[in-house]
Amino acid sequence: MPDLTTKSGAGVRAQAWGRDGSLQDDFAVDQIGPVTLLRNAPSPAATSCLAIADYLADKYLQVRRP
Repeated sequence: MPDLTTKSGAGVRAQAWGRDGSLQDDFAVDQIGPVTLLRNAPSPAATSCLAIADYLADKYLQVRRP
């Protein structure tokens, strides 16, 4: 198991690409009919999912929360 004990700089990260071939650094939101799609939600999404939901509800769904 030496491959598991040696540190290296390689890693894998899911990353969305734009149509022009550039990396998407931020969230991508699309609305198709009644469906709102959130793409490219990297690691912060797991820890900030409630804040992201509030943002989407306010900006894209016009739902204001108290």
